[in-house]
Amino acid sequence: MQHKTKIETVFETCLWKFRLFTLLSVILGLLSTLNFFVIGSFEVL
Repeated sequence: MQHKTKIETVFETCLWKFRLFTLLSVILGLLSTLNFFVIGSFEVL
């Protein structure tokens, strides 16, 4: 088994936590796109 340094462990932990921030950004982007689509549809109708 490979021995990890402290820097590697901290870096991997930060990357693992950053994925939640990225996922939240993607979900909010999808919701805002859907919102603009609905508003645009009502404006056309």
